[in-house]
Amino acid sequence: MKELVSIIMPVCNNEKYLSDSIESILNQTYENIELLILDDGSKDKSLSIIEKYALDNKNIRIISRDNKGVANSISELIKYSNGEYIARMDGDDISYLNRIETQIKYLKENSDVSLVGSYVDIEISDYKNDDDKLMCEKIFNFKIDKNNPSIKILNGHKICHGTFFGKADLFKKIDYNSGLKTSEDIDFIFNAIKQNFKLDIIPKKLYLNRVNSKFVHEQKHLDSKYNREILISKIKFLKEELLNREIIIFGESKYSDELYEILKNDNKVKVENNIELEKIKNEYVIILDRENCENIENNLISKGKKNLKDFVTL
Repeated sequence: MKELVSIIMPVCNNEKYLSDSIESILNQTYENIELLILDDGSKDKSLSIIEKYALDNKNIRIISRDNKGVANSISELIKYSNGEYIARMDGDDISYLNRIETQIKYLKENSDVSLVGSYVDIEISDYKNDDDKLMCEKIFNFKIDKNNPSIKILNGHKICHGTFFGKADLFKKIDYNSGLKTSEDIDFIFNAIKQNFKLDIIPKKLYLNRVNSKFVHEQKHLDSKYNREILISKIKFLKEELLNREIIIFGESKYSDELYEILKNDNKVKVENNIELEKIKNEYVIILDRENCENIENNLISKGKKNLKDFVTL
């Protein structure tokens, strides 16, 4: 018999798209699945929609409780899962019909990899803008070096959380941080990398990821509450590599002060308001300016700073 895949879906006020999301799982070409859905204190009709599907599908299990947040919900769902593999799914997205079959096939053929994501289609749910859609697709659809996956993630790319598919022992070994509200997925990825789990992304669109105008705004503007948690997660991951190195921070941002505070106790931090590029040693460069990061990198390269792995655009 084929291995059981546990698909875990935290839900909170997703009634608009929830039926489509559930049906996209029930219609998967890979059939040996269990769908675990946790209703995280929804105030809309989400729970009744879930209960309706559970009546007709014995492979759906429901947990319902007061709101505790997505990271807490995922941890709880992992605890109740029985599968040899675990797949993430969001309550307002769509898994294409061959998603699970494709991802489990990939992991069987690449036994050194423990977690795999996929490329995604993007739908902006509350307005239409082709440029913003393309920007979001570039964030999620990128080639990753499975032997050194942190570089791309540190530089603003994301493995779409809803596409996470991995071996159960990975999910059960690495805890989701319930204290995080926006960066639980990036924190999980960094912890997996620290524990030497290999990650990869399948360069096929297996998932429809719905985002909204708030998400798009947060990708364009570093100075948002959403990005504060992500910035801190990235710096914590980088701390060991940054010890006792000269760190150059480019870009005016309220978070440059916070970044300084995070680093100053563990590094020989020297603050310069104005510095000539020729005097910068070939050390770590952190760019707090997504819109101008390419120009900054090119300018640094033209001044002899050619070690691109040392550029991090947070």
